[in-house]
Amino acid sequence: MSPVGQFGLSALALAGFVFGSAYAQITPPSDLRDEGRASWSSVEFQDGLATTARGPASFASVRYDGRGVLNVHSTASARDLAVDLVPPASIVWAPSGRLLAINNGDGSGQFSNLVIVDLRPSTAPSTRDFQPRLRRYFASQSGCRIDPDLVSIRAVGWTRDSKNVFVSPEAWDRDNPCDSDIYMIEMDVETGNIVRHFSRDGALTRFCSEPEFYRRFQPNCDGLATAARR
Repeated sequence: MSPVGQFGLSALALAGFVFGSAYAQITPPSDLRDEGRASWSSVEFQDGLATTARGPASFASVRYDGRGVLNVHSTASARDLAVDLVPPASIVWAPSGRLLAINNGDGSGQFSNLVIVDLRPSTAPSTRDFQPRLRRYFASQSGCRIDPDLVSIRAVGWTRDSKNVFVSPEAWDRDNPCDSDIYMIEMDVETGNIVRHFSRDGALTRFCSEPEFYRRFQPNCDGLATAARR
């Protein structure tokens, strides 16, 4: 895989790939209202810029101080959770507001380290680290010789029931470039089990018809539809 992010903060350059006839029925959604579909919206954080974001549920919010600390607040807990953040970074809320995916950067704007935050009202905010499992899965299924420690994991969305997170994996080993067909992985955050993975073609075919996905990745989806009509 070449060092270009598929669904990440720095580049969404999927439209330039060659698309097959399977995309012939892909069209932009006529109604852009969200109707209980998967959640694809994100909030981005930049160095030096203080940012506050409230989750879908009223009891949870986050505040980035602009200097490297993201405070995760839940009204159910007397203590906030402080996460050291290296921007550019981003978060993706689960629709329930009870889970939060943090895409923590390394300063490059390209590599991402995933942290899942549990914000269920009955507990204090806590983190869960699924990154080693996701990295090993991608390394073993990619068809390439990859050092798992050099795999970037970036959350891009959640299923509508907030049970599963969608992540975009990417290998950043410049000595062993990997052109893998795994572009998105779906994982159950309760068990840590991998539900399935999507190819590049499969991901765009499956999700470009969803309004929120289309809004976020409109250039790619429009490019997909244009290529299908050729």
